Amino acid sequence: MVEDPRDDLVIVSAQGQVIRLPLAGISLIGRATQGVRIMRLSDEDKVASVAMVNEALVEEAAAAEPVKTA
Repeated sequence: MVEDPRDDLVIVSAQGQVIRLPLAGISLIGRATQGVRIMRLSDEDKVASVAMVNEALVEEAAAAEPVKTA
């Protein structure tokens, strides 16, 4: 379920292909359609992970104090 259309969708395949796209770029479809192709995969590949990225949280984390490493 999409809460904020400004969010991004990140999809990672088992073979390491990564795509990040804004949810606003995915068109809405009706019931009589065949769907929307988001990512092309080879015959041997499959989707390994899908995640939503909230831009507001990314910007907030970037503005926070940087983590110090030893």
